[in-house]
Amino acid sequence: MAMTLADMAIRALARGDARPFDASEAWQRENWHLDPAQNPPVAEDWAHRAARAIAHELSDDHGAPLEEAFHLERVGEKDRQAIIETMTAIIRQAWRESETKEIRN
Repeated sequence: MAMTLADMAIRALARGDARPFDASEAWQRENWHLDPAQNPPVAEDWAHRAARAIAHELSDDHGAPLEEAFHLERVGEKDRQAIIETMTAIIRQAWRESETKEIRN
């Protein structure tokens, strides 16, 4: 049975929680072989959590170019944090616009 988009989203959120793309290099090193669910850096809010899930999903099984672009060892800590901050801001703005019906086509 094929995975639904809802199932993929649930899985992506859980994996983004466990292996946050924007976590520090020190956290990544310390937790690489441990159970990351025991001490993950907590997301600021739902939008930050969503951005982490999107980054994790893009780094997994979407072909070499995306896997390389979102590979932890190829993207520096500050750049990873900037990517997640940008995604988070876009997600928050989309939500604000959806609440005020200002979505532009």
